[in-house]
Amino acid sequence: MSIGAATAGVMLIFSMFNAQILGWLVFVGGIYFGMRTYRKVLGGIINYSDALNIGFQTAFFASLILAFFAYVTTTMDASLIDAFLDTTEEQLKTSGFQPVLVENAMQQWREGLTPMMFGGMIIFMYSAIGGLVSIVFALLVRNAKRDEFVS
Repeated sequence: MSIGAATAGVMLIFSMFNAQILGWLVFVGGIYFGMRTYRKVLGGIINYSDALNIGFQTAFFASLILAFFAYVTTTMDASLIDAFLDTTEEQLKTSGFQPVLVENAMQQWREGLTPMMFGGMIIFMYSAIGGLVSIVFALLVRNAKRDEFVS
């Protein structure tokens, strides 16, 4: 939990400087660091499922903190959600989607996106991406054999 909290804290600092790429690198690095740290706690031996579990827990806890921060900031300043939707609309238009589809989607999102839903989206997104990253990193971090007993 502490590594997830530290990861979220550093990500929030980078987000204040509009450095999202560095924030994602911190997120991925935090998951890897959490797995490596837990492996040291276990005496240097960790199996795949334990590494996967700790990676997902790190990502989930970081997502909870990020979602809480997003909820508080969007509750205090609702224009942040509008800015997010404006950016999303521009990205969809430049990606080649039909303008009619983009307008319909944005209208629905503008009607239904609340700070609570925005926070939920953050939890889901970071947990899902963290889970996928954990699957890969657990293969790299694990060092127990398949038939080896690890307590």
